[in-house]
Amino acid sequence: MTCFIIIYLWKSLVTVSAPVGSTVILPCNLTEEFKQSSVIRWKINNDFVFERNSDGPYSSSGYKGRVDVPVDELRKGNCSLELKNVRFTDDQTFIMEYISAPVGSTVVLPCDWSHLSFKTPHVKWFIDSETVFERKGKEINQSERYEGRVDVPEDELLKGNCSLVMKNIRFSDKRIYSSSMIKDIQESVLVQKVKLSVVVPQNISAREGFTVVLPCKFKVMSLQRLYVGWRTDQKVVFIRLDNDSYQGEGYEGRVDVPEEELRKGNCSLVMKNISVTDAGIYRSHLKTFTQSVELSVDGDAVVNSPHPLVIITSLLTFLLFHSCSKELKSSQPHV
Repeated sequence: MTCFIIIYLWKSLVTVSAPVGSTVILPCNLTEEFKQSSVIRWKINNDFVFERNSDGPYSSSGYKGRVDVPVDELRKGNCSLELKNVRFTDDQTFIMEYISAPVGSTVVLPCDWSHLSFKTPHVKWFIDSETVFERKGKEINQSERYEGRVDVPEDELLKGNCSLVMKNIRFSDKRIYSSSMIKDIQESVLVQKVKLSVVVPQNISAREGFTVVLPCKFKVMSLQRLYVGWRTDQKVVFIRLDNDSYQGEGYEGRVDVPEEELRKGNCSLVMKNISVTDAGIYRSHLKTFTQSVELSVDGDAVVNSPHPLVIITSLLTFLLFHSCSKELKSSQPHV
């Protein structure tokens, strides 16, 4: 049984003021554990600012030595960006991304070319010198290793969305992917770089007639309404919205995510009286809340001459792909 959790986080605004030359923290909290295979990235629009992954931290030239997300804080669920020596030029929109995917799942590697001018969009996704996928109109080209598993839908590309859809993720897909928009043979524009982390699935076996728990956890923040949904590919298994719940057809009286456990960060599905027909792929979807950050930079706090007030809107838009893979196998009781 594969547990695939997509966590959507709505925005609320927090204002942070800092003088030029000072250090400021742009707050951010993960709703699940930061794993070795995970990647956390801060960026401005499509421009890379800071990234931390299993290979270590990386920062862009304009922020080198000024930004960090300490690994010991990440392990605590704190993904806040520490920005030192604040400048007027830091007047930007910051975005935090968290990327991870389970083996066998589908993942979308983000890309947007709407800020560029092209009559006929021509996109190319690649790893170093290897072409992964290329589209110009209806014409496509894809690597043999990715054949039938990757696509940039033509209708989405025409809207400015050059994101790569990758199906049936394999462990060998753990690479750094780049995308470019091509003007002609001699000119192309690098649009995006994305590092894909792949999680190896775990197996869960259960005897027929027994009770099994399909694990799911998230880090509790300041929550308003709680929502969790479990489903298979064919149907809804269970939904909880605060104290209201729904059990899908065939699961009545057998499944639950207790409200008190959900408030503790435990979204695990309890399934009773397991039968052979329960074997399959289950996915959970969790919705919760976090905030955006507005940073005011006041030059008067450093020098005694008037300066304009600069606003840095730090939009912490999380694409948290918390993935855990569990294969549920039902077996007959042993005599």
